[in-house]
Amino acid sequence: MSEMRITRVDRTPIELPFREVPGRNLRRQLPHWKYFEIIEVELASGTVGYGEDMLYYGWGSVSEADVDRAVGSNAAELLWDDSLGSLQIALFDAVGRELGVPVSDLVGERKRERVPVGWWCIDMPAEDWIAECETAIDRGYTAVKLKGRPWFDVRENVAALCEAVPEWFEIGIDFNYMLRDAERALPILRDIERHPQVTVIESPIPQENVEGNRELARATDADLAQHNGRPAELSELTQLQTGMAEKFVLGTGGPEKIRREAGLADTVEMPFWIQNLGLLTAVFWAHIGCTTSENTQPNVFCNHLFAESPLRESITVEGGTIRVPDGPGLGYEPDPEAVERMRIERPPERPSPDRLIVTEWPDREPMYFATGGTMDDMAQAGEFPYFEHGVTTRLVPDDGSEEWTRLRELAADDPVEGRPEWW
Repeated sequence: MSEMRITRVDRTPIELPFREVPGRNLRRQLPHWKYFEIIEVELASGTVGYGEDMLYYGWGSVSEADVDRAVGSNAAELLWDDSLGSLQIALFDAVGRELGVPVSDLVGERKRERVPVGWWCIDMPAEDWIAECETAIDRGYTAVKLKGRPWFDVRENVAALCEAVPEWFEIGIDFNYMLRDAERALPILRDIERHPQVTVIESPIPQENVEGNRELARATDADLAQHNGRPAELSELTQLQTGMAEKFVLGTGGPEKIRREAGLADTVEMPFWIQNLGLLTAVFWAHIGCTTSENTQPNVFCNHLFAESPLRESITVEGGTIRVPDGPGLGYEPDPEAVERMRIERPPERPSPDRLIVTEWPDREPMYFATGGTMDDMAQAGEFPYFEHGVTTRLVPDDGSEEWTRLRELAADDPVEGRPEWW
């Protein structure tokens, strides 16, 4: 097995340009999502495997200590070591290439040759949701996962979207617990699920509220999806036995963790999807997902957010699924010219460009924010106005004025309520 010894690990930071519609919304909340690195692992045999890490969001960023530990080790012995983070993708690819088998063969028996995938949209104005879902349908997708937030009118926006897309196009809405409790959540959920396209509601209220989630599951027709094992003290069996979950979301973890959780879902026949973001990442998790029986829900990989790809071959979707490659390793690899074109200096910390965000209501004063994280924290703490009609949010363009800078600096300390007289 000396041929499996790791002799080199290289990491190349790159910046992927956003497509126009997701870009103008991600720049408001998640501007750091465009930073990745391509990982190369070379074995003593000369075989090279490729991986990828989303630098400021992935399930496990790779450190220099991880690289030092890997070099000189047997790649096959490290495959299931989740402490290595996204380096595992390159290890699986290298070992698969060395053995001449696809990554899925290193995981288990394939249950299917294609895995379901879904489009993904951050919270947006209705016209942007519609534009994105029309693009999704043109590209072969049959489902989308949306973000429901109190700074957009989720009821009116969902209604407008459902008027624009066919009834077979399935919509899931993730509230990230911002509906707060079952009593306030239920009228909103009943309003949006009257549209036949809305089939899944994810994380409507905090998951530790077992009774509230069970009440929502019983009272709604849409399936309730919960993150597996979140919070840590809430076991998967608790979610099942109490009826608070009808689908699982598997994410925030490496292949050993996700494969173990998928095994439980298979055993209890609980449908689930995987969400880990990227392009090579999408292919990797497709190899994992195809070896499970219950990975029947549209996986969330977000590989469609970008205007360019660093891969030699595009990931194509047909009938809401992607094909799991049969060739050695992942079956996909980076294009060196594209990687070189996208190469950047690694940011010393997560980029957070200056921005000014305004939320506006028809009948109350606007609120100004300097980061989307402040809005998230307020909403999850119940401190943001609760899902009111007519609310919308946008970036305030930097016009270079002293007033824009002054207002942004004020909002960086605390949200500013009401339009200042000097603005």
